[in-house]
Amino acid sequence: MLITLINSTSYVSMTGDIIKSVLAFTDLFACLVITSLILFKGYYSKLKTTEKLVIAFSIASLFVWFTLRSATFANILLQPGYIFAFIPTYLNVYRNPSAERALPWFIWAFSFILSTIVVAMRWGVWQDFVNPLIAFLLHFGVGSLVLWRYWLKKG
Repeated sequence: MLITLINSTSYVSMTGDIIKSVLAFTDLFACLVITSLILFKGYYSKLKTTEKLVIAFSIASLFVWFTLRSATFANILLQPGYIFAFIPTYLNVYRNPSAERALPWFIWAFSFILSTIVVAMRWGVWQDFVNPLIAFLLHFGVGSLVLWRYWLKKG
């Protein structure tokens, strides 16, 4: 949740364009709902290494943003943390492909393609493309891994 909060706020700050940032805020809202449900149900666990890395990148990004006054540099620095956040999902799908369904991941991937198109239509700078493209690859990758592991298991 922390990384999506920083990602969405730094992205809108760096682009100065709320339209480009709609999907980042949608992602934040979905993450807030899911995190709230997890906390409400009382599911707690010790932080894993990848989660610690995500928090470290989030804190480093905030530090850069506030000391260098650069939302762009902060958002770019945040992207490896965004990638680390997906590692548990990839590992879980690799071990148990039925743990996830491919369709929701492909729908999210498609939404990031639409976001990338919006960014292109409202052209600013190349950095505006970094997060939507990384998010597309990560979401598309999960959906693809689900299908690939399912086909391997079935075949």
